[in-house]
Amino acid sequence: KSSEKSASCADCNSGKYSTSGSESCVDCSSGTSSSSGAASCTDCTPGKYAASSGLTSCTDCENGKYQGAARQNSCNVCSAGKTSGGLEGQETCSSCIAGKYTSDADPLTCSACEKGTFSNIGSPS
Repeated sequence: KSSEKSASCADCNSGKYSTSGSESCVDCSSGTSSSSGAASCTDCTPGKYAASSGLTSCTDCENGKYQGAARQNSCNVCSAGKTSGGLEGQETCSSCIAGKYTSDADPLTCSACEKGTFSNIGSPS
């Protein structure tokens, strides 16, 4: 019998990566993520973000926010008169149609104008 121990390489944990011949794993940078055993990190796609380093997955932008670019660490707030349509993971915000608006009280929804008032397409409150 041989008393030699067999050595093997271990997979990097999720949120980390290594290249060939590495002695350790490195955290994925913000705006990227990885699964276990990754040789590189994957960029977050538009509509998603990774706020910090070492994350295992990218997060959808929240309702009322958007991100049009890949590899980002945050999302942008939809501007006045625009909405994400009540959905998460959006790449853009859409203008409220004429007769509807967004308000500071409810920036996530296009609300109908009250009687005696009006708005053009994409109007803030």
